[in-house]
Amino acid sequence: PPLPRRGSHRLATPRSWEASTFASPSWIADLASRYDASSRRRERALVDAEVRAEWFAGRRQERDNALAERVAARLRLGEREDELLQEEEQLVGEGELLPELNEEMEVIIDGALAVGDPNEVLVSEFLIDIRRQDVATLSGLSWLNDEVINFYLQLVSRRNAADNLLPKVHVFNTFFYPRLVSKGYKSVARWTKKVDVFSKELLLVPVHLGVHWCMALVDFRDRKISYLDSLGGRNPECLAALRDYIVSESLDKKKTRMDVSDWTEATPSTPKQLNGSDCGVFACLFGEYAARGRPFSFTQDHMPYFRRRIVWEILNKKLLQ
Repeated sequence: PPLPRRGSHRLATPRSWEASTFASPSWIADLASRYDASSRRRERALVDAEVRAEWFAGRRQERDNALAERVAARLRLGEREDELLQEEEQLVGEGELLPELNEEMEVIIDGALAVGDPNEVLVSEFLIDIRRQDVATLSGLSWLNDEVINFYLQLVSRRNAADNLLPKVHVFNTFFYPRLVSKGYKSVARWTKKVDVFSKELLLVPVHLGVHWCMALVDFRDRKISYLDSLGGRNPECLAALRDYIVSESLDKKKTRMDVSDWTEATPSTPKQLNGSDCGVFACLFGEYAARGRPFSFTQDHMPYFRRRIVWEILNKKLLQ
């Protein structure tokens, strides 16, 4: 048949419409199904976008809060800098001779801190992989992460275990304290399944407070629990939690209630950080020096040295003497 002339229209008759594909119930159902599926996909996309927006907003808020805390801490310390320096002079005294990082060591350190694949594993020990991105937390004014702190403190523990002149030490990892205070003793009871903490002389407990690292000590020799904070803070909750922990641990592992009535809790004066970034290094050093029974003879000025030294110690799996 001839094509309709331009501008003319042919209207479908009722009979031709009923016979067309578009009037088929299956086609209409399929169209409705596709529309519903498309609508659901759009709804899911909107919900996903809202969830992602909320998540990113939360992360931004966390970073903003952390930055505000760092700035506030630095301002508080700046106001007391002269006072803190005088305190450190009294605490440190002459100090101890620190081993020098020679040229060969410096080359190794620079290589580890150089730009590269952040996921490259540089060293593995204690069931911990230290990647390039972990070592990078020891550069500049970066915050130390869990992997670096856990690895370093395991080096302290192994050093002490190999030296009969040093106290027997057990090191808890950085996840122990947050779990203990948030979920209670039962949540960490199995963490010492293979170790008798009461056979040790000193327990090292790294304490992470969100944007700040501290160190706690449980000293069985002096029957004392100490909280060491490079910002000079106090944490009675931590001291109480660790006191309750050793009582619960004794009941669980020894089936006896440990008498802690004569134990003391202390927040001794320590060297102070003068920025908002070096708390992790201070916490590590509090643990390392305490494990040798040495006074804290270091200051903020030593932090660049210790950051590089810890890089070398981690890469070589041993502490410098």
